[in-house]
Amino acid sequence: MESQRASRCRAPGEHRAGCAWVRGALVATIGAVVFTPAFAADQSGYPSRSLRMVAPFAPGGATDFVARLIANKLGERLGQQVVVDNRAGASGNIGIEITVRAAPDGYTLMTVSNSFATNAALNPKLTFDPIKDLKAISLVGVAPLVLVVNPSVAARSIPELVSLAKSKPGSLKYGSSGTGASPHLAGELFKASAGIDLLHVPYKGSGPALIDTLSGQVDMTFISMLVVRSHINAGRLRLLGVTTPQRIKALPDAPALAESLPGFEATSWYGILAPAALPAALVSRLNTEINAVVTSVEVAQRLSSDGVEPRAVTPAAAAKHVATEIARWKAVAEKAGVRLN
Repeated sequence: MESQRASRCRAPGEHRAGCAWVRGALVATIGAVVFTPAFAADQSGYPSRSLRMVAPFAPGGATDFVARLIANKLGERLGQQVVVDNRAGASGNIGIEITVRAAPDGYTLMTVSNSFATNAALNPKLTFDPIKDLKAISLVGVAPLVLVVNPSVAARSIPELVSLAKSKPGSLKYGSSGTGASPHLAGELFKASAGIDLLHVPYKGSGPALIDTLSGQVDMTFISMLVVRSHINAGRLRLLGVTTPQRIKALPDAPALAESLPGFEATSWYGILAPAALPAALVSRLNTEINAVVTSVEVAQRLSSDGVEPRAVTPAAAAKHVATEIARWKAVAEKAGVRLN
């Protein structure tokens, strides 16, 4: 009987009530290991090899950009290379599951954006618990998304875009980094707020969505300013607005969508997570090092120049932010009528 119950608990990420006895045994074992002198000695020599920074989206997107920015400087502080590992697919779930299953030894971290929260808020079939199975280390920054269109689109403002969409219901296409991701929800909120019909085209990350917006395969996208500033400056994309309630200092001439659509808000954020059982000593160490990176002059200026407000916080504050965002996006999705099957 016991062996049958154990076999049912072997599938990674499962949360079955019948597996509680196995989970309890694992927690007890982990607790015993954490407090052994040998493990403490291992922590004192941390890190002794390279680290992995999982980026759960394709290269070229905002999450990938932040992962590489933090990984590079974190590696310098730790004296070991931090290698970015892009694991795109399933709205970020592939990379998240890899992190959930990784050893809680401080050698696997993950960079996430608010798409982590939107996915958790909308997907009832996750094989992991976004709160219990991951440990928040810190935030990196908070920023607006921007709405950009291909120059071939005959609209130079939000009101003009709304008017164009109403004249051609369902004809205009917007790309997103994936179904259930924050750019998707921003697009659905835009549709509901403006009373228009747009065709959603999901991609495996904001990088591929950006490529097709540049080529005109899709007409527009909600995306981070981190990856589109050069394209806007070169005239390859037209910036129509930002998703914060007010205009931002980095883009003073870009109107907030809320100026045309009162109450519209779809801000973005970036954070660093790790496997849930990461020992407190390593959580504290990594929080200190990552916060030092985020507040360094070079990184803070790089983030600020692209409209990202650097945000170095405690692990507890980061965890609270993630939980609050999940609840907020769930409410937004319900109001906009967004559902995941």
